[in-house]
This record gives sequence, C-alpha cells and structure tokens, in this order.
Amino acid sequence: MKKYLLMFCILLLSVGVAYGQLEQVVNTFDAASADTNYWNWFDHVGNDATIGGHYSISDNADPDTGWVKMSYVSDPTPIGSGAMQLEYSVHNTEGWGGYSNIRHWHPDTNSVYDWSAYDSISFWYYNSVPQSLPGRVELRLNLHDVSNSPDGNATYNTGQCEYYYSFYHILDDAPGWNEIKLPLVSNDSWDGNGFNLTGWAGINGNATLDRDKIKGFTIEFSISGSGAGDFSSGTIVLDHLALKGAKATPFVLFNGKTLSSKLSIFTWGQSTLEIEEGAGATEGTNALKWVQGNEWNNGWSGAGFGIDPPENMFLSWGSDSIKCKIKADEGTGAIRFQFEDGAAKRGKVFTPVGGDGAWHYYAFKLTDFEYMDGTSNFDSTAVSVFQVMGEGTAVAGKTIYIDDL
Repeated sequence: MKKYLLMFCILLLSVGVAYGQLEQVVNTFDAASADTNYWNWFDHVGNDATIGGHYSISDNADPDTGWVKMSYVSDPTPIGSGAMQLEYSVHNTEGWGGYSNIRHWHPDTNSVYDWSAYDSISFWYYNSVPQSLPGRVELRLNLHDVSNSPDGNATYNTGQCEYYYSFYHILDDAPGWNEIKLPLVSNDSWDGNGFNLTGWAGINGNATLDRDKIKGFTIEFSISGSGAGDFSSGTIVLDHLALKGAKATPFVLFNGKTLSSKLSIFTWGQSTLEIEEGAGATEGTNALKWVQGNEWNNGWSGAGFGIDPPENMFLSWGSDSIKCKIKADEGTGAIRFQFEDGAAKRGKVFTPVGGDGAWHYYAFKLTDFEYMDGTSNFDSTAVSVFQVMGEGTAVAGKTIYIDDL
C-alpha cells in the first residue's frame, strides 16, 4: 500500500563541539536596533523617542520616579563597538515593592526563538552608577516560554507565558566589567544560577523551560519594599547577550513511523512524492518515491516541504553532513538538494547512479552547499525549506527512491 505523504528523515550526525567554542549572539547591544519596536511589544508606558526604546513600570508607579532610559555608548565596552546603557529608577508602590523594565518579543506573531542548541546564556555588565538605595534593587533577566500558552506562539502577553525569573544582586557593585553566565534550565534558583518559575506572573504550564519556545525576554529592575513610595535609581551598561554551551542535536523529520508536525508538503512541475511501503533499502522498511515531472519541458521539477517553526541548524551547518541512500532509474540526470531560509538558498548538485537497481550511499558536507539563484547571507539558524529538484535535466516519469535521508 502506498501512502501519499512526504516523509523525510534527515539525521544530521553530530560532531562534538567543545564547550563554549561556539555561541549565538542574541543581541550585540552595539547600537540601537533598526527595528524601533524591538523594545516595544505592548505593555509599555514610557518612551525614549531618541532611540525607540520603550519601558514598563509596575501598576501604581509614578512615571516621574519609575522609568528606564536607554542610550548606546562606545566606552566602556568589552566586546564590539558599543554597549547599551540603562539609566533606571524604580518606584516602591506595591505591597512587594515595584519594577521598571524593558521587554522584547519576537517580531513574528507566529514564530519563536529556538535556543535548544545551547545550554546557557550570558551577558556582560558594568555598574557605572550604583543604585541610590543600597541593597534594594536587583537586576533580573526573565524569559517568556510559550510552550503551553493558550494562544500558542501567537501571544504577546506575559500572563499567557511561563514567565521565568533570574536574580542578580549586582547593582551595588563598583564600576568594572563582569560576565554573568547562567544555565538555561528551570531549577528554582534564587541566586542567578538558573531560572525560577516563581508563579508571580504567567502560567504554570509544564514547569519545564522549553528552550525551543522562547517568545522573548525582559530585562527588569525590581525594588523590595511594601509600597512606602520611596525609589532607587542608578545606571548600568550591558553588552553582548549571547547563547553559549553549544550542543549539536539531531534534526529528525521522520522517525520511520510518523511524519513530523513541522512539515508542510509541496510539489511543483508535476512531480509527485509518496512513501512506498516495503521499498526501503533495508528489508521491511519504506522509502520515499519521487517521480519527476517536466511540466514546462525545461527539465525542472521538484518537491519538498516547509519547516515550521524553522529549524536551527547553526551548529550542524559548520560540522555535519546530510546523508542518504538513492536508487534511481536509468537516465536520471543531475538533481539538487536545497535548503532555504525564506530568502537565501544553498544547494548541492550531483548525479545519482541509475539503472542498476541497486542502492547507493551519498554524503555531502553542509559546508559544501553553494549559494543558488544569486542569493547570499543564508541564515542557518532559521531553515524553513528543504527540497529536491531536477537540475534542468528532469524527465517526466523518472523515478528516484530515497532512503535513510
């Protein structure tokens, strides 16, 4: 029996990466983002019009004594050409104190940040002006996990997220650069050594920090107190927010039984794709059956799938290969494997052995995939398409079986 489904299995076999050797920068903080809404996804009550920086304060805070003012400085800075300076004031107006914060959300309503390839996050700080009320304000980096949000990925409401806190008592420090590095785990830490689902905000969810479902983050200044109305202010410079502890992970789109929910199928040029049961290279397994089309008589046709949410292949791209077994008809011409990020395309062209009725093994380094169609700047952190196509040599009816891809 044939199932007309596209079921690929891409298993990018990992090569060990030394801890800390690779990182993914979340924000360099070198300069204000070109997106003036970077810090402006709802919940804001203040605005620094100069750089488009927006902030939030606790419910009863007075904007005259609760605020965050952003600017970008070239000195001091430990990495790159600039750093983000935050002048802050926090108003103690709630029964527990109060906060002033800046908040970032993913700009695509239906997308999230995938940090699953890393085990920690880090940033640098320079406490240029210690807080005016010693010991009262702590710095927090908070994460918005939407893995169990009632609205799925499409939320910009911290009340619909698992809202993870981290805590740093550093705002009394003397000036000087220091790096904070903390594990991306929910371990109920109160001392900056992990993240804590306190329950103060958001939902309980699955009580697991899902690193592939991060909708955004908050940088927060929180004052202790019981609402007496006092406030504390100071200035801190932040730089180079980055993911570290790179961990290569397999990219599995089909496990031999079920199709990944990440996939959406497409075909073009009158190609067809199906899984043929019992046709695999190993007895009792299945294979992908791709029958070429040639709708426009120009030797082009293909098929593939969209990947949603996009796959983060950053680590794999520098060290791994894509591997498969192919059994092709006699006279099969050159074909292309191609990855896309929505704009740029990188492909590998090769001609499979055909006509002998045997399976042949192929392996291609991802670093050998070349830019196609005049594109550039491929984003390996957001791979949204994989497809196979006839490289101007497709012949309608030619059949190519693919297995263990």
